[in-house]
Amino acid sequence: MASVTGTLGNFNPQFLRECRGRLRPRSVMAAVGISVIFQGLLWLAVADSARPS
Repeated sequence: MASVTGTLGNFNPQFLRECRGRLRPRSVMAAVGISVIFQGLLWLAVADSARPS
């Protein structure tokens, strides 16, 4: 993993600094939670419309 971040840091150091500064476990978990909720709602809507009458 260190070689990936080193390569990314050499390629785009500003992006690496922003990721280190902004990606916190709380914000990542909030984004994942919201995504799972909306994907579940979308799946329910599609599953309901695909059900034969």
